[in-house]
Amino acid sequence: INHKAQVFSNSTFSIGLVWDKGLRPTEKNLVDAVSYAHASLAEEKNIENMFFAPSSFSEKKNPVKIDGVDWAAIRTKYFLMAMLPHKKEAGFSSGVISAESYDLSENNFVPSFSASLKENSSILNYNLYLGPLDLDYVQELNPYLDRIMNFGWFILQPFSRSILWLLKFLHSFGINYGIILVLIAVFVRVVTGPLTKKSHQSAQKMQAIQPKLKKIQEKYKDNPQKLNQETINLYKESGTNPLGGCLPVLLQMPLLFALFIVFRSTIEFRGASFFGWISN
Repeated sequence: INHKAQVFSNSTFSIGLVWDKGLRPTEKNLVDAVSYAHASLAEEKNIENMFFAPSSFSEKKNPVKIDGVDWAAIRTKYFLMAMLPHKKEAGFSSGVISAESYDLSENNFVPSFSASLKENSSILNYNLYLGPLDLDYVQELNPYLDRIMNFGWFILQPFSRSILWLLKFLHSFGINYGIILVLIAVFVRVVTGPLTKKSHQSAQKMQAIQPKLKKIQEKYKDNPQKLNQETINLYKESGTNPLGGCLPVLLQMPLLFALFIVFRSTIEFRGASFFGWISN
């Protein structure tokens, strides 16, 4: 929604927009839903996030304010409300986010976030988005609004984004998401298979030289320098790398973490049917 509001007056006015009472949880698993819910303010790619998991009705979060804000947003696990001012046409923008507890049902307290924008002028010109956390939609609103989505740590983000792109690309050919998951499982097995095999082989080599290694440790237990030298010689003679079992596993971790992050929170899987009883 693109909206423009104007106040006509000879005096200096501030005009604002407030989104109150946040977004209600849409998922049956409240704990999971609340863990993703938060409000955000962004200014020059610096994002201030507000998380809140209340345990009583009286709890609340103090407001956070940022001047010169690029956008203010409230999200749940799968949905987003974002307010984006048009700075070129508007005055000096400021944004505020806050949170209070909401009693969804008996002893089920969920966060209720509020977000607001204010202009020190007579015009408030902004875009308002309320919809799914779909990367294709979100990227059109602001170049870095997609950072409110779940892509993991900085080092994991290229993997997560690539996996999401692959999911959507395969689905564009009409392939069921259940089939896509099977195909990706096979792909991951093919990619990580050689590394897993190498790790297993290295572990077997280390196990084979354990008797010799124990003899060296017993023989040179009072001479650390000689112990290290003989241990290195044993590794060289047997062609064993003590890190050979760990390194292949570590190389797989970014991909496996990225799979977990994307599969757990991507809206593309929400309500996607496979066959029979598998309808979500």
